[in-house]
Amino acid sequence: MSFWGLVLLVGVVGLGILTPLRLHATGRPVASAAKLVLLGGFLLRLATIFASEGIEHYRVAVGCSMTRRYRWWLALTLAGLAGCASPEATRVRGAARG
Repeated sequence: MSFWGLVLLVGVVGLGILTPLRLHATGRPVASAAKLVLLGGFLLRLATIFASEGIEHYRVAVGCSMTRRYRWWLALTLAGLAGCASPEATRVRGAARG
């Protein structure tokens, strides 16, 4: 297991999920559990970013180039046009009181 895998297991699962659940079950202050959840979320982002960089460096070192030219803009355009077909697209803004 790599260092970032250990951070993911211990930091995210242990500190970010299981410890706040245990604190909630024992009736401890909610603020400390919330801080641990935020720490777990930060560690999840950190481990995801740095682990993916390590994978890319490994691919380059091996000689396996994974760069492909996809037409990502086509999918983005289709998603934007699908949003125009939504019933919310024709609703008058601010017309109804809610």
